[in-house]
Amino acid sequence: MSRFHLLRILLRILTAGMMGAVTYLSLVPSLQVSSPFRFVPYEDKILHAGAYFVMSFLLFLSLAHRPRHNTFRALYKENRKRVVSSFALTVILGIVIEILQPLTGRSMELLDAVADASGALAGIAVALFVLEIYARRYPHHAQL
Repeated sequence: MSRFHLLRILLRILTAGMMGAVTYLSLVPSLQVSSPFRFVPYEDKILHAGAYFVMSFLLFLSLAHRPRHNTFRALYKENRKRVVSSFALTVILGIVIEILQPLTGRSMELLDAVADASGALAGIAVALFVLEIYARRYPHHAQL
């Protein structure tokens, strides 16, 4: 088993763990969750965007394929469906969590879903950038 295969497995495990943690923390009654950043303006939205950034970053990297040509265009073209599916999966998870939150005594907020989508989009964009740098730096390595 190659080290890239092991890396992909590790990324998938981290992604599943992140999704589980976000789901759990989002559905626990709000009296049980206390943020150390509660005095920062919009800390809730920042935490949402940050969590979904990490989740989509890990998810996309665990699914991405490296193109034969080391250009951003080739990278995007090779991974277009993975970009869309990574974004859709993380956004759908965020929307489902927002819909379920009133069942646990928390409030459903449209701006939380917007923060989730913004974080997911930024995470995928950064992951594409990281893959491009990797492809240019190691042009002869096996596919990721």
